[in-house]
Order: sequence, then C-alpha cells, then structure tokens
Amino acid sequence: MCMTVKVLALSALVMVMVGPPLLSESAPQPGSGPADAAAVKQFDDAIAQYLALRQALRSEVAGPVKESTAVQLNNGEKWEANRETTEGIHRMEMLTSDFKGAGNAEEVLALKNQMEFEFNQILEQCTMTGEAHNQLHNYLIPLKAMINKIDTGNAHEQEKNFREMQHYLEMYSSFFS
Repeated sequence: MCMTVKVLALSALVMVMVGPPLLSESAPQPGSGPADAAAVKQFDDAIAQYLALRQALRSEVAGPVKESTAVQLNNGEKWEANRETTEGIHRMEMLTSDFKGAGNAEEVLALKNQMEFEFNQILEQCTMTGEAHNQLHNYLIPLKAMINKIDTGNAHEQEKNFREMQHYLEMYSSFFS
C-alpha cells in the first residue's frame, strides 16, 4: 500500500508541476460533473482509511515480531551489540570500500575469503544474548548468503552482488549500536 500512496503522491506532484494532460475540446472536462466529485471523494476516503490502518498497525506492533527473520529495531531503538561484532562489521565495510578488483577472479576470491574470515570472527567472538542476539542473527544470515555468492556469475553479476553486500553492510548501523 505504501508504494501506491507514493505513486499517487508523485502523480499529483507531476500534475501540479506540469499541468493536467491535454484533452481534446470535445472530451468531457474533469471536475465538471458529479461523477468526478464522487471519484475524488472516494479517493480521499481511501487515503484516510489507509492512513488510519497504518496508524493502527503501528500502535499494535510495539516491538520485535516473534519468530520473524527480518531484522527489527528494539521498540524503535537500536540494539546494543558487543564491540567485537561492530568492529567485525566495520572491518568488512573497510574491505568492501577498499576493493577495486571487480571482474578479477583472483581478487574477488581473495575478498570472499577475507569476508568469510571476518564473518567467522564475529560468530566466534559474539557475547550477545537474548533478543539482541536473535536480531543479530537475523542480520547475519542474509549477509552470509551475500558473501557466499560474491564470486558467482559473470563480472556484471559479481559487481551487482558486491554492491548489494556493500549496501547491506552500511545498514548495520541502522539496527545496532
């Protein structure tokens, strides 16, 4: 639903900036009849219902959803991660930011090996417990899959996989401090 609202908002913005689409003079003009007024009212009512539903859902789900595999915040706040985990993620970020070997099979394999080493260090040094630990695993499982596929496919696919992993690493700080 959120995408629908964004599309509708973008359409409205375009209409304001560019103006309405050109209509032939023989075509009925929008806003000139009761059917158009009814359509606008129906649209406004649908938006109001959507916003009310969105607010209701936000108030019902106060914290992490049990047994979800998606990383979630701690009631709107970041989870406290142990120092070794955060340092390991930062080392991975540095490895990806310094990497210039896309398309070179040996360099891609070397990066994959370095990323696997850092990933294993995070697992070995993790002292987190409870829901924070569960959320870390929700973050790490997709990361492991990205590391595994970094050297698969042609050079274009490898570059795409690399960028996806790089972006994912940047998201760590959105969930953990």
